[in-house]
Amino acid sequence: MDEPLSALDTRRKDDILPYIQRLPTAHKIPVIYVSHAMGEVAQLADDIIVMDQGRVTHSGPINAVLSDPSAVHGMGLREAGSVIGGSIIAQHADGLSEVSLSHGSLLVPRIAAPIGTRVRVRIRAQDIILATAHPVDISALNVLPVTIRTIRTGTGPGAVVQMTLGEDAILARITKRSLEALQLKTGQACFAILKTVAIAQSDVGPRGAQAEK
Repeated sequence: MDEPLSALDTRRKDDILPYIQRLPTAHKIPVIYVSHAMGEVAQLADDIIVMDQGRVTHSGPINAVLSDPSAVHGMGLREAGSVIGGSIIAQHADGLSEVSLSHGSLLVPRIAAPIGTRVRVRIRAQDIILATAHPVDISALNVLPVTIRTIRTGTGPGAVVQMTLGEDAILARITKRSLEALQLKTGQACFAILKTVAIAQSDVGPRGAQAEK
């Protein structure tokens, strides 16, 4: 499929994506899906190939490729992020769902699925804030204990920080000024902060076969 949803508005895309998600299982066929829309890729793909000017730059399981700092520029800085898998463990009365992770849990907007459903969640690197101490009295609901694995800087003002969260890896995109002010280093423990409202409904989907591994 070569960008089959590119001409559709967001509502129509959201209507059709579940059908495409079911194709491989329902018909027992592989599907190759070509797209520049990382939101679609994050929902559909188990494995991903990133290409630049006709050349393959990265390939592998989606969670490994998307959380690789060296793949960020190939996907676009604003689209960079990670996909992590978990299971719905609670449906709260205030319209939030709670998803268990390999370490801790994540509060996201309501997922219309029963408790126990396995899902994947896309987290954009630009939506993560880092802190060296556990914050207090903040509106963000998700404060995740992480350990810095790598820090990647370039010629611009930004830096990409890759962190481990249990068995998963997530990315944060911050400025070099923040990097220096916080004196962040590889191996350092810190906290990744994520607003629940930063996670859109389209960032949550069923957990694919590869994500189960």
